[in-house]
Amino acid sequence: MLHIDNGSNVSLEITVTNSAGSIVYNSSTKDQLTTINMAKMASGVYVVSLRNELGVSVERIVKR
Repeated sequence: MLHIDNGSNVSLEITVTNSAGSIVYNSSTKDQLTTINMAKMASGVYVVSLRNELGVSVERIVKR
């Protein structure tokens, strides 16, 4: 499970991309807390991109 805390109620676009560059998850939300179930995703490195009106944050995560 991947938990993302928006920290506020501004619109947030969440994109998760696998190591091949394919988008495996994409969602827009105003919820303060978002949970992404990664159980069916293959093990590997993923890039999580969070975009709101203030800018973009990009993080790499490893699923084992």
